[in-house]
Amino acid sequence: MGHAKLRSHSNIQDVLKMFTWLRNSSICFFLFLLGCAFAYHQDKQHLVVLVHGYSGRPQDLSYLARALEQKNAAVLAVTSNDGRTTDGVIAGGRRVAAEVNAILEKNLHFKSISILGNSLGGLYARYAIAELKLYHGLRPAAFVTTAAPHLGVKSGTLYGPLLGIASYATSNLVPSSISQTMHDLVNTNGILNELLQERYLKPLRSFSARIALAPLSKDFMVPFSSAFFTNISPSQFKFQAGTPRRISNDDSTLDLFEINNTILPTPSAAQPLAQLGWSFAALDLRPPDEPLLLQLLPLAHNKLVALERTGIKRLAAPFERTAIGQPVMDDLANRIMHVAASTMISSSVIESPSVLFLDEEEGQ
Repeated sequence: MGHAKLRSHSNIQDVLKMFTWLRNSSICFFLFLLGCAFAYHQDKQHLVVLVHGYSGRPQDLSYLARALEQKNAAVLAVTSNDGRTTDGVIAGGRRVAAEVNAILEKNLHFKSISILGNSLGGLYARYAIAELKLYHGLRPAAFVTTAAPHLGVKSGTLYGPLLGIASYATSNLVPSSISQTMHDLVNTNGILNELLQERYLKPLRSFSARIALAPLSKDFMVPFSSAFFTNISPSQFKFQAGTPRRISNDDSTLDLFEINNTILPTPSAAQPLAQLGWSFAALDLRPPDEPLLLQLLPLAHNKLVALERTGIKRLAAPFERTAIGQPVMDDLANRIMHVAASTMISSSVIESPSVLFLDEEEGQ
């Protein structure tokens, strides 16, 4: 009888020990998972800011965002200009800067930053970087524009002449808050000239790489000459680039013409921008298997960035066929991350937290 009681007591103790072990193991396992999640989050040390264009949405650049996230980048698709792209480059640029600064202030683990501006977003980005605060040694890596109107859109597009007429009409018929962006793009108030001042060139110079992409043709919104701030033609660019590099995925194969780290022939007014040194990449976004009618349509602007529509705009997808640009964005994601890695190795540490890109007297 005594032995039975001892066995019973021993069994209870064994059960309690097992329960305690399981409990401790569960806690350890939970802490292990929590640690892994924290380490994974902390491992995303490169922030890529994506800035959409005129009448765009944060979701426009979703394909590129996914490609970057797959390469362990943290991605911020700017939301502050959603539905607010008519009040000019300055207003939009300030919102971008404020949004990015708020993120940087709360996420001090980032080690480097890249910024991509699509179309009008390229001008927003050029303005915004003059107001960025780089905390705790954050290093500028790649500054990228895709089909951005660096020289405006007053000429060289299908509706260039109409813009001048529309700008004059709206400036006299509607409030400037509605037409300010149009004024900026036709350079009627000099904002494009202002962006060539040292206050805006200095932050651009601090990036390890400056990259501009554009379609060779069929961009009805931004002319090739404006996207590359050059006065050479697309055919001349192809000749200078030489043999293209072929990029592809399962659905699309494209020839990418590149000229790296160079200064293209540039209108005198834009020389300060060109003198910084840029890498240029251009391509024909009309693959041979595309129906002839669709090849004739000037839809390359959105194809370049594999733009993804939301809402009712999705109805245009069968005609736009923006997925053609996916290999371009895959290749660009690789390049951005390569620049980021190189920046971490070679760049000197930048100390902050202040507006780093401005000299003290410039910031006053």
